[in-house]
Amino acid sequence: MVSYKIVRCPFCRGILAVKVGQKTKTCTYCGKRIKVSSLKALALAKDSKEAGLMVRFLKAKEAGLAHELYRSEKLKDRAQRI
Repeated sequence: MVSYKIVRCPFCRGILAVKVGQKTKTCTYCGKRIKVSSLKALALAKDSKEAGLMVRFLKAKEAGLAHELYRSEKLKDRAQRI
């Protein structure tokens, strides 16, 4: 069962992890209140640890550093599905 989804703030484009079923979230980057149900999930995670890894990976991928920072086979397999 998936318990977290990774979303992008529509105001500042920050990447956030939110619990599935959560209605709103305050963006940790810009402080704006976001209606989570209207956002597309970038990825899904089964627990908070995996959600944190996914957020960090997506940030690194955006910066063009993902393959340099994450050489683990498990993360590479997971990343290719994103």
